[in-house]
Amino acid sequence: MTDTKDREIIVNRVIDAPRELVFDAFTQPDHIEGWWAPRTATTHEMDV
Repeated sequence: MTDTKDREIIVNRVIDAPRELVFDAFTQPDHIEGWWAPRTATTHEMDV
């Protein structure tokens, strides 16, 4: 296995929102489409 430390990007954020909503934003297709995908994209399947 190769060491990847020199290629890692670590991002930390404090999000002022309820914990459940933040979790849903990262795990529910309807939230993913609203936050992360282009406007014309649709999510057909997710495995988180």
